[in-house]
Amino acid sequence: MEARDKYLVKDIKPVDGNGVLVYYDGALYPARGFPTDQIFLSMNIVKRVLRESLKFPLLFLHSNKRLIESFNSIGEVSFYASVPPKYVLCPAARKIDDMVYIFLEEIGISPVEAALMARNIAYIFEFDNAYRYRIQDLASEAIEEELINNPSMEINRLLSIFLERDSDPIITSKFKMFKRYISFALMIPKYKKAFKRAMELGLNGIKYDHEDWYWVCQRTDYLYGGLSYEDRIKHFDVYPKLYTLTGLKAMVS
Repeated sequence: MEARDKYLVKDIKPVDGNGVLVYYDGALYPARGFPTDQIFLSMNIVKRVLRESLKFPLLFLHSNKRLIESFNSIGEVSFYASVPPKYVLCPAARKIDDMVYIFLEEIGISPVEAALMARNIAYIFEFDNAYRYRIQDLASEAIEEELINNPSMEINRLLSIFLERDSDPIITSKFKMFKRYISFALMIPKYKKAFKRAMELGLNGIKYDHEDWYWVCQRTDYLYGGLSYEDRIKHFDVYPKLYTLTGLKAMVS
């Protein structure tokens, strides 16, 4: 269930550094991201191409430059007539953009192609709330030092948390595939080094803030924060400014 379906849109404003904010009648905070029908269709095309490409990890390792160029050409046709520039992406999408760029440049992708690929992936998290809120949930649970020092172990721990919290079989199957591929990639020194470099940027910006938490508290599609919808909805309108996972878990236990 998408919580914002309960509200009427009052205003939409692109805000530098904070994303496209959608203001709803009766809501305490604006929501981030406003996918039009055209953007939603474009995003689904790009997601499908990316997902199909991930089915051939050895091909990516052998011909990653060519695959990324092909992906970018599809993303450019799909996205660029209808999406905002980076400075009005939400904080989580901007940070993901930066991390993907550093990772790709570290493995030898040209700056131009790395920037295009990073932006295309960032657009997915800008406009697909189901993906973005789940990534934010894991980022809020992550131990950042472990992502740098023991990335394989920490990624496996986080993805195990994800699988415990998600009930959507389509999304869990995608994350299981991602878990296999990233575990394999992190066995290769070049990719492990690139991943660590990306993680050194830190997860601030991806982690929940009180506005994000306000909206995930009203969703029923995932155990956000490891809490049931019933536990989250009790406190979402009085507690968001003081939000921490530890604090809220203690409050409802």
